[in-house]
Amino acid sequence: MLGALPFQLLLLQHLGSGELATGFLQYDSAYYVANGREVFERGNGFAHPNPYDPSPNAPVIYFHWLTWLLGFGVKVLGADPGALFAAMGVGASLLCSALMLRLVEAVLPEARGRLALFLLTMWGGGALCLGALVANLAAGRPFAADWFAFDLENGWWFPNWGRNLVLPTEAVYHSLVAAAWWAVFKRRWGLAIGAVGALAATHPFSGSQHLLILCTWLGVVAARERTRAAVVRLTVVAAILGAFAAYNFGFLNSFPEHRALTAKWSLGWTMPMATLVLAVAPPAAVALWRLRRRESWTEADKFFAVAWAVTFLLMKHDWFVAARQPAHFSRGYHWLPVWLMALPQLQAWGLTLAARAGRRALIVAGGAAAMFLVSDNAAFLLREFRDGQPERLYLTPAQRDVFRWMEQGGLRGVFLCVDTRLSYLAATFTSVRPYLGHINNTPDVHGRWRQVAAWHRNGGRGPWLEHFDYVLVERANPPAAFDGENWREIHRNQDYVLFGRFKETPAKP
Repeated sequence: MLGALPFQLLLLQHLGSGELATGFLQYDSAYYVANGREVFERGNGFAHPNPYDPSPNAPVIYFHWLTWLLGFGVKVLGADPGALFAAMGVGASLLCSALMLRLVEAVLPEARGRLALFLLTMWGGGALCLGALVANLAAGRPFAADWFAFDLENGWWFPNWGRNLVLPTEAVYHSLVAAAWWAVFKRRWGLAIGAVGALAATHPFSGSQHLLILCTWLGVVAARERTRAAVVRLTVVAAILGAFAAYNFGFLNSFPEHRALTAKWSLGWTMPMATLVLAVAPPAAVALWRLRRRESWTEADKFFAVAWAVTFLLMKHDWFVAARQPAHFSRGYHWLPVWLMALPQLQAWGLTLAARAGRRALIVAGGAAAMFLVSDNAAFLLREFRDGQPERLYLTPAQRDVFRWMEQGGLRGVFLCVDTRLSYLAATFTSVRPYLGHINNTPDVHGRWRQVAAWHRNGGRGPWLEHFDYVLVERANPPAAFDGENWREIHRNQDYVLFGRFKETPAKP
């Protein structure tokens, strides 16, 4: 619980805002529940279309078991979308923390000091903030000018392990990776393959990354052992990797709708070398010192080195091919293997210091080192406590009332709303199909926004208006010229009026 606790404090702060809180801490979070709903609304019970493509012909081609579970929870069990998502995050964070404790125990058979080092595994980071401070002083800027200059997206790319627990989906992915790495350490190959296969079936970036890591390592083991069992294990993972590639790069790309999305997703979010080095510098220095002699290398160290090398090449794949969000392969996966290689040396130094100088000296020195190691995460959390609230997703009572009425009434069809965030959330909280949804998943999102903005400002019209079933109008900010002849008011509250294109008004729930 202690390992996961700091990264749940942002959720507690969010929930402390009362009925306005949705449980979604970040813009993309609501997208996962919308995907899951579509399995049961427009999908076939297994796969779903893009929830932000309102076309009735949107292809039903996407499957991820994690979003399927979220959809099942909302559509079949009746859970609140945000509450379900947040609860999943808390549970997955505790699971990830427990699995990491097992992994640290495997790396450090000696029990003394192990719990403190486990907490540093969960809370620790690199020297990103220190690097920014030094850069500020060297450039003559105020020392606190921008502490996140090297921490991509203000820290939201999560350059170390524990910070990933802020996002529920990442907590699930990192639980699977922790289980897989522990299983490799224990040579529990079935669990390792199953965990990585499950990851690949719900997250393309982390899934491909860890399939490659496991495939590479099993290739090393097979070359060394030359047994039938080792070859079979390698063949199974290679087959999973082949199926993964066939689905993601073959089947999905056969649909023009998906190709249009991937063109938008192919972003040059690169990983600067300064960021990469500063993120791993402290544990890397310790690990290099420990492994400077060949006889110091254990089997686990060799696996961690393979994991780091594969991750590094993926993070820097823009050196070889067009960039496809290289930063997406970071997520602490470049930090953890280096840290785990450093752990035995940190433990040995601590035990030596305690034996020579006493427990008090160990506490002083260990406390100073810990303050330095947690500085990146502490700065991130403090900044989010101070400035992050506007980025959380909220719904006013009137907005919740509209969504609740729409959901209880079973409203389906295409939905128009000039408020882009509210329009996006409509797919998460109701069964309608928003004309404007997720900014990176809505077809021709900029062209659609120009149409909606022109309609709202000056009554701009066009054939696109004929495809709507519902229009939500904010009473304090109505459209310039709304033609109500073909519409009927179906719900009203203090802030909004919902119109529907109906022959008859449905019974109010």
